[in-house]
This record gives sequence, C-alpha cells and structure tokens, in this order.
Amino acid sequence: MNSIRYLRVRYVRYWSMVRDRAGVTMCLIIVYVLGGVLK
Repeated sequence: MNSIRYLRVRYVRYWSMVRDRAGVTMCLIIVYVLGGVLK
C-alpha cells in the first residue's frame, strides 16, 4: 500500500507540473502534428 501512495503522490506532482505548461505543450504537439501532415 505504501508503494501505491508513493506512486500517487509522484503522479499528482508530475501532473501539476505538466498542467502548468499544458498550453505550451498542446501548441507544440499541434504544430508538430500539422507539420507532419502538411509534409
């Protein structure tokens, strides 16, 4: 059970860090996908 709690804490911390840059990340992904499609 301790390992599950540890993983959950790490996941929440990681998700909060990602959510802070969600806008930039989504823009980069969209540009990358569109670039691959247009080429």
